[in-house]
Amino acid sequence: NRGDVGFVLGPLISVQALATQPIFAAAGMAQIFFGSAEEFTQQHESAPLSLRYSVQTSIEMAPVAKYAVEVNQQKNFFVLAQNSDVGRSYAAALRAALKQVGGRFVADPEFYPAFNRDFATLMTKVKNSGADALLMGTGLPVEILGALDAYERQGLTPDQVGFYGNITLTNENFFQQAGITGRADGFIFPWIFDDGTDPRDFPRTKPAEQAIMMTQAFIQRFGHPPTSETELPAWGWGGLHLISAAITGLIAEQGADRLAGMKPVGELPRAAIGYLLEGAAPDRPGRTLQTTFGDLGFFSCGQADILVGAATYKHGTRWLLRDRKWAQALVPPLC
Repeated sequence: NRGDVGFVLGPLISVQALATQPIFAAAGMAQIFFGSAEEFTQQHESAPLSLRYSVQTSIEMAPVAKYAVEVNQQKNFFVLAQNSDVGRSYAAALRAALKQVGGRFVADPEFYPAFNRDFATLMTKVKNSGADALLMGTGLPVEILGALDAYERQGLTPDQVGFYGNITLTNENFFQQAGITGRADGFIFPWIFDDGTDPRDFPRTKPAEQAIMMTQAFIQRFGHPPTSETELPAWGWGGLHLISAAITGLIAEQGADRLAGMKPVGELPRAAIGYLLEGAAPDRPGRTLQTTFGDLGFFSCGQADILVGAATYKHGTRWLLRDRKWAQALVPPLC
């Protein structure tokens, strides 16, 4: 540490964040992390300056599993997941969520190497398995695009074998190659961010103030709103706003002179994270904060109380199918 860096945003990828978490903790630096690996919050006790301003895999997969079974009436699933802690976490989250709504795996999950592009053999297994749908767990769009190529070569469509994934299906690379072209029409995935502009199947409510502010700032800076992958700018904007809200709150409570005298590494990060976690417990979020993902707090293990809904693509456009709290009952304890 240079001695003047007290806060870190990221990394985006779970395996990188898990590797850096103990390093930042030892250096006295606060870390606001965006990946979904559940181990991050499990290690919070030894890295108390770390927060996850994002979802865990169990949060992501709840609306996907519920929509598959209760709306699309699909109950038998084939699971493809990356051969990593993250991939196994997705598979476990899917199994747990499906069990609650009456779905099941037709076979043990198939785990493939990271960055795999060739899914020909695996997609043949999917087609011959008798599964109603494919569930895919990965954070890398190149893998989903590879699976999509094989899915299409097998002549499969969502009407024959459903295709369900995670928020990676909103990735800009995936959106440009599959979403906007209509190739992913009918695929189901979770949504996190809403600035009120997406069409939807449920009554529109007022978006989060921070979501609107971010979109307006994006338009002012770049001349257009965020494209498909709104979660990325929302994570960055929201992470910075969390730090700003903590420092502003501490100034109101303790005075600017007190904060100005704090060491930028160690002392100030501890005070800021303490402010954000004030009143938190393992089963109850603490202080309510205005964020890009709505008004929420953090549990004592550093997990944000974020809820997600179900979405799809229709005619190359992201379409929100169910609101945030629709699958809340399927989400297990997060700490």
